[in-house]
Amino acid sequence: MLRQFHLSLFDVVVVVVVVVAVTMIEAMDPPEATEPTTIPDEFLIVAETTSLRLVTPNGSLVRTIENTQTQRVVGVAHNVDTQTIFWTDISLEAIVTSNVDGTNVRTIVSRLVIPSGVAYDPSAKHVYFSDSSLDVIGVATLDGNYSVPLISTDLVEPRAIILQPSMGLMYWIDSGSKAKIERAFMSGNNRTALIEGYDLGWPYGLTISGERLYWIDGKADKMESSDLNGNDRQVMLTFSANIHPFGMAITSETIYFTDRYARVVYGLPMSSNLSESDLSVVTRTRSTPYGLSLYRAGENATVNRCSLNNGDCEQMCLAEPTGRMCACSVGVLNQDGVSCGEPDTVIFLVENDEIRGYVLRNGALQPAIAPITTVKRPISVAVDPTTELLYVSDITDRAIFEVTKDGQKRLVLDDPPLSYADNIAVDYVSKVLYYTDRTANIIGVVSVKGDWRKTLIGGLDEPRGLKLDIAEGMIYWSDWGSVPKIERVSMTGERRQVLVSTLIVWPNGITLDLAKRLLYWADARLDKIEVCNFDGTNRRLLGTYPQVHPYALDIYGDLLIWSDWQHNTVGSVNIDGSNFKVFFAPHVSFWRPTGLSVYNSSAPIATSACLGNDCSSDQVCVPENSTSYQCFCKFGNYNPSTEKCDQPVKNDADYKPTCDCVSTTLVCVLAVDVQLGGGGGANGDAAAYLVKPKVGVYATCLNRKSWENASVSAIGFVENSWNDGACSVSSKSFAVRQGFTESNLAERPCSLVSSSPTSPLDVKVVEHLYASSNGRLRRRAVDLSTLNKDTEDLRSGSCDCESEVLFRWLQGKAQTKTSNCTTKGNELLASIVIENDKCGLLRAPPRSRLSCSSSGRQETCSIQCDKGYVINGSISTAKQTCNPAVGWSPEELRCRLAY
Repeated sequence: MLRQFHLSLFDVVVVVVVVVAVTMIEAMDPPEATEPTTIPDEFLIVAETTSLRLVTPNGSLVRTIENTQTQRVVGVAHNVDTQTIFWTDISLEAIVTSNVDGTNVRTIVSRLVIPSGVAYDPSAKHVYFSDSSLDVIGVATLDGNYSVPLISTDLVEPRAIILQPSMGLMYWIDSGSKAKIERAFMSGNNRTALIEGYDLGWPYGLTISGERLYWIDGKADKMESSDLNGNDRQVMLTFSANIHPFGMAITSETIYFTDRYARVVYGLPMSSNLSESDLSVVTRTRSTPYGLSLYRAGENATVNRCSLNNGDCEQMCLAEPTGRMCACSVGVLNQDGVSCGEPDTVIFLVENDEIRGYVLRNGALQPAIAPITTVKRPISVAVDPTTELLYVSDITDRAIFEVTKDGQKRLVLDDPPLSYADNIAVDYVSKVLYYTDRTANIIGVVSVKGDWRKTLIGGLDEPRGLKLDIAEGMIYWSDWGSVPKIERVSMTGERRQVLVSTLIVWPNGITLDLAKRLLYWADARLDKIEVCNFDGTNRRLLGTYPQVHPYALDIYGDLLIWSDWQHNTVGSVNIDGSNFKVFFAPHVSFWRPTGLSVYNSSAPIATSACLGNDCSSDQVCVPENSTSYQCFCKFGNYNPSTEKCDQPVKNDADYKPTCDCVSTTLVCVLAVDVQLGGGGGANGDAAAYLVKPKVGVYATCLNRKSWENASVSAIGFVENSWNDGACSVSSKSFAVRQGFTESNLAERPCSLVSSSPTSPLDVKVVEHLYASSNGRLRRRAVDLSTLNKDTEDLRSGSCDCESEVLFRWLQGKAQTKTSNCTTKGNELLASIVIENDKCGLLRAPPRSRLSCSSSGRQETCSIQCDKGYVINGSISTAKQTCNPAVGWSPEELRCRLAY
């Protein structure tokens, strides 16, 4: 079917204007020229969207730079000393540089959003830049190792930026709702508004010539100037309707500017009486031109305090009119004003495979320490303020590690392995860690030495947020499962209390204000932050924030901060809920940051009932309230007669259970029993009764059929220091882990399940559960035989008994995996499997609206950008679709400022 197009009267007028403009331009076109073999002393650098066009003032082409890092170029600058060009690319969201000949292309600053203006400081060899979405002006070293934000308040759409290095001054324009032209020291200090008011429309190009400022007003289509203090403001030229200037560069003889609509660069002789009739075309561009920079040999000979030895600064030297100011990109400036040290307060943030430490400075995240990369896949982090040690849960190694700030790590807990420890918190008085495990559905506790572990609360649904009140001996946690709520319990597992259970859906992060005794939580589904007293009373709304998806929450001074999955950075509001903000983080490409913990070295150390306790060395002290505590035995049970902990039965090197299954119909089973040798003899059909490992361990061979269908009183194989037992049975390979823990023992019988790459489960229908984007569970029956035999057959699930499936095959290797099954006699009916749904919840990008619908398993969402913003080119709408097995396509869309 043919699509119909309708032209309005306005469209017709625009077409006529463009045709007239193009006709006029063609009449003024200079002759075509080929690229010279040498670099001339003077030429213009034109940002023409997907490339950089270098032309001489008379229109001769020097060269065109076009590569994978010139996708949507806006701002340009240069360095004559090294023959280098700098540009902002709003598609790459980065500041990029290359040689004039187009070689040595590299990114200086990444993880921007709409980088607009760029300028070069030849004295300190720094690049200054602005971002019209993050609303920040920053500076970076040429190698990109250091970068600091300079100004991030009271900015709306900062664009062009220019420098006066000899004077230590910078100037910039803000084209937002309250347009203005401002000036500050190159350190960001002494900020002053020079031009502002209702008669300043959309200022674009900004440059300096002599002792005057020049700029373009894109709304009024005029060129203006003032002195360097914003006085003596003059209209230099008002353009006709067919000329729309943007970028500008000036010499004492000529004014050059780009025209976005006509796609040309104009030249205009400088005079006291400018006339549009004197315009000439320097060059035509292949696409829309934006920024403009004039390269002139010898112009960068500037000397200031930063020119020699980096101004004696350890990291960055920023020029000022009377000297310089040193700045730190990593850490904070020490009292000597030159060197950099560690700050008193650090935000530790977990992102993908790194742990980073930040401070908030000038409205941005600034690195406080070097990234920690020694943990494979960290998910949560907690800090012991008495030792400055970090405790990190790793979902790849399924373990908890103790990590120093320089990355050295020590294993705390991996036996038995954790399932998915979403959150951890440290009681730094008792030296124990508490953690939530959303797969095992527990809150557990373990000593920092790893020599004591206990399941504190079981039977949870989806525990996540976790915080401690050490002084009162209380644990607070959130559960975002089918019955979402926030609860608390004593550290000994007593006095459990539900605090919040209504009008709550996805309580992710929680945090405590210990001084004011307030509990804060973020609901990632309802997009709001709430607060109540520690006992759940006086609940009130702090604020609603539609554009956020908080994960972890903490307090930083007078701010509530959180790791944000919507903006992929850190968000904040004031402690009263006002002034929502997201923070710019130079050089970091966050993707769904998770754990977040604030460390304050000056914060008071909590008192605890365990201070000065009389627990023995083989015990752990755990407070039950503010005045009393309990001593838990690290091994064995407490014996009142000896007032000591009974020593456990050791499984030394002389006793390692083994068995030799000589028959192919037998399988080796390692089991424990209250009576050594009891429970299932060799070649027997009886079940192996697995109980608490207090008496002994033995190995036996069971009939293959009996083993696969054995009904046992408890199952809980976990890995420890013993060897694995394995045996080949009729081309099936079985392997089990040895060792048991009390928390893994079940109370009711359940059939064992096994699988291998060469022989899948003997089950024809498996019921998959998957979470749709609206958070509900849906069911789907599939044929198990269609599953990839070389990938994970069993993931997790639930049934009417609480036993665990022992086997998971992954790339041909047997590994332990918690799962469940349903039985009817000796017949395995089905296994419930959780499918890995890659859709997740889609949220509207900043400055847009989102509407979604679903058909079967496929979700479709339409994104409509706000006025003045586009997704690509002139397109302001787009669709994203999702298949649970693949994810969203396209993966991410953003609304950018329409240039």
